[in-house]
Amino acid sequence: MIQNASKIYQEYGILELIPRIVKRSILTIFDMNSAIWHVRWLYLNEVKIEASIPVTMHFFEFNKTLDWIKRQNKPWMINKNEEAVAKREEHYWPHITYNGMIIGYIKCGFNDVFINDFKKIIKFPPNVAFIYDTFTLKEFRCRRVASHLINETCGFLKTRGFTKVMCHIPEGNIASENAYSNAGFTKLKKIRWLRIFGLKILTANPSHL
Repeated sequence: MIQNASKIYQEYGILELIPRIVKRSILTIFDMNSAIWHVRWLYLNEVKIEASIPVTMHFFEFNKTLDWIKRQNKPWMINKNEEAVAKREEHYWPHITYNGMIIGYIKCGFNDVFINDFKKIIKFPPNVAFIYDTFTLKEFRCRRVASHLINETCGFLKTRGFTKVMCHIPEGNIASENAYSNAGFTKLKKIRWLRIFGLKILTANPSHL
């Protein structure tokens, strides 16, 4: 931490270092995030969504999806706790390809799921799945790829005996809201997570929704 502060000071000066120190100090005391939880009941009418380009889903290649994520070298895409729980519970991490190239993925859990926003494991009831990350490459957005990816995953989950799929979307993420709405998801409830002096608070338990 000291080395990092020294580097910031040398490169940007004291006017950049002080705000960063203040922000980091505040985060050690207080942190908060919120998201809208959504649900899709799989026993209701099926939804048909086709991407505007020919794509292929791959549901049983967890390790290939994981390797691709790691090659993107984007820390926010992967979390060690999330990965460990996903492997232990044998979660589904499907990916979608175009001309043989991976262009997106979706992380779908059940039973125990490590939710990074909450920094903890949430245990979901039987037959309930939870989508905790969805991503498509920028150049393939606005082609219904994300909605197709979500919808096909829901269809796959139905064949595995699941009756309900949940997800959570940060407020203001219009693109994700549209993608999930197109795939048949409806809003349930806003849930806030707070950390104050080490005390972690959830305003509602998502597994009880």
